[in-house]
Amino acid sequence: MKKVATINGLILNNNNNSISNVKILGRLPFKGNKQIDTDTELKSTFSATLQDKIQINANSETVKVYYSENANATKDLENAENAWTLEMDNMEKAKSYLIILDTDLNTGDKVEFNYKVKIPSELPYNNTSYTTYKVYYDNNEQAGTSAETKAFSNNRYINRRRTKIKSYINIKYARRSRS
Repeated sequence: MKKVATINGLILNNNNNSISNVKILGRLPFKGNKQIDTDTELKSTFSATLQDKIQINANSETVKVYYSENANATKDLENAENAWTLEMDNMEKAKSYLIILDTDLNTGDKVEFNYKVKIPSELPYNNTSYTTYKVYYDNNEQAGTSAETKAFSNNRYINRRRTKIKSYINIKYARRSRS
């Protein structure tokens, strides 16, 4: 019997202004997965599979969730190698996801999302799998709009009898002082 774990994500706009063109690019937990935009492995020792579509607390008319079997897919919807699709015949084959918000997030606005993954039943002890996501957005400052990114979350699953989930998510924007 496979175990099911729920992975949660949160995007919170802590800026003093709105953000727009928000894209959340994520990697599901599978053996050999890597950090986004790098070749650095996350050191996952087993694969978990997506059970169903990602659930999101935003207006469904302003959100699109894409899935890809490409383990290194980028946020570029036009790149055919990414093979982004809104519908997958077999969700278990998904390796990456891309959430696109077609609305601005004002100061204090948040978007929460979650998804369930199946963890192998015969998983030996001391195995770990990670998932990560990166948020791309335009920061609509008074001085002008600037493109920014924030990387978040290495969720972790350990052991087969006790499945622990730890989320390391920090979504605060720290402004650097300009000298």
